[in-house]
Amino acid sequence: MTSYPRMGRAHRPARRETRAGGAEVRLLILVLVLGLLGAAAAGLRRVFVEMRNERECIERLQQIYSALELYQAQHGALPRLVLYPEQKYARGSLLRFLRDTGYPEELALCPGCARRIGEHGVGYIWNTELNNRRLGETELTWMLVEINALDPTNYPAPHRGRYHVLYTDGSVRRTMRPPLGRRPGSDSAWR
Repeated sequence: MTSYPRMGRAHRPARRETRAGGAEVRLLILVLVLGLLGAAAAGLRRVFVEMRNERECIERLQQIYSALELYQAQHGALPRLVLYPEQKYARGSLLRFLRDTGYPEELALCPGCARRIGEHGVGYIWNTELNNRRLGETELTWMLVEINALDPTNYPAPHRGRYHVLYTDGSVRRTMRPPLGRRPGSDSAWR
């Protein structure tokens, strides 16, 4: 009969090492799970910020429409604005119009536009074909769209690949392409 050596005290430290190794594995798994949850939370935060910017942009365009309606009620027609001003408060700029009519200037800036656009103070372009015209007497056409529409190559559409367009009926619509038709103030078509 063969006798096997008894496992005594010499074997017990090996068990402790095994237990410690198991704790390390559990800790590693916990760290990985927390990392994945953190990454998912960061992605969700970005989506929620984009959704907030979209909602805020639509609200700003609707407030600008209210300012334009009020101006028309007081003056008989829409104001004479420029496509995009060379200076923030130049005559005919949307920013100056809002300031002069008592509306907050931040309405002139789309919250989804790039910061370098925001430095200019105006994030929308105006359809100059509507200058001195009356709402309700024109066919349905666009009034304002994000400035990104002029150069989509360098400035992509700010709202998850879409533009917000304010129309003469007061509606704001999302579109993947800038408004159809000619560019205001030129003979070239939108691309």
